[in-house]
Amino acid sequence: AFNAFGKYDRRYRLNPSTSYGSSIDKALLAVMVPAGIVDGTLCVAWLNGILTNAWYRYPTQLVVSALHAFGTLVYWGDEVFPAYMSWFKGRGWRWTATDGPQSL
Repeated sequence: AFNAFGKYDRRYRLNPSTSYGSSIDKALLAVMVPAGIVDGTLCVAWLNGILTNAWYRYPTQLVVSALHAFGTLVYWGDEVFPAYMSWFKGRGWRWTATDGPQSL
């Protein structure tokens, strides 16, 4: 899956690998691993709350949504901020790991 997605987002398929042997960008790992563990657990609790009509259904939904929004901001900020800084310094807008809207 990483190899297929890496065609459009090079952060998933670094070549060459990092000094510590990873082929995935460290910012991506910092967002995706905790999100998979924390959000995954909360989604199971949320589903249980939905199925049993529990009181914690809506607070859990709010927390899952907020965490997802934060992860999305960090995920795209890691790509957009370096491109903006390149543009700001007069070197043009350069996407670092994606081809920007062109790859769509």
